[in-house]
Order: sequence, then structure tokens, then C-alpha cells
Amino acid sequence: MTILISYDIADDRLRLRTANKMLEYGFIRLQLSVFAGSVSDTRWKALLRWMQKEVVPRFVPDDKLLYLPLSSGQAANFSFLPAPPDDWNALVDPPNTLFV
Repeated sequence: MTILISYDIADDRLRLRTANKMLEYGFIRLQLSVFAGSVSDTRWKALLRWMQKEVVPRFVPDDKLLYLPLSSGQAANFSFLPAPPDDWNALVDPPNTLFV
């Protein structure tokens, strides 16, 4: 499952913790507070629980977090200017190698 996550978090520490957690789960940074990643349903549920328990309760009134599950076609149609992140292609078109 490919997920797009974007957030506005005023608190520097909480914002850094959230960014580090995204990277820990293998998400790639698209912009300063925008990440995308492919995770299993189990890992996504664990990350979502973490965000609900550790991030959202610390929000101030204007803080927000958006997550959007993407189909493979939606992720493949993203456009970047001037260029996509280096690891974007691996996210939307992972290698299909079979070792026997």
C-alpha cells in the first residue's frame, strides 16, 4: 500500500519526531513535511496507531496531518519540478526479481 502523508505541525520537536518516524518506516521525503511510502497493511496500521497516540494528542489548534492511500496508477502519475527524489522510481516501480 502506497501512502502520501502531509502535515503542518508547529512544535519543532514533534515535527522532527514525526519526520524521523516516517523515515524509520521507509517513507521518502517529497517536501519538508510531505512523505510517501509503500508499507504493508500491518505496518501502516502500526504507524497510524503511533500517530494517533503520540502525535495528534500534542497538536495545537492549527496543526493538521493528512494521509492519503494511493493506487499504483495515482503514484505513477505524480509530477515533480525540477525532478523527482532519487528513490521515487523504486517506490512506484519496485524491482520484480525472483531468486530461486
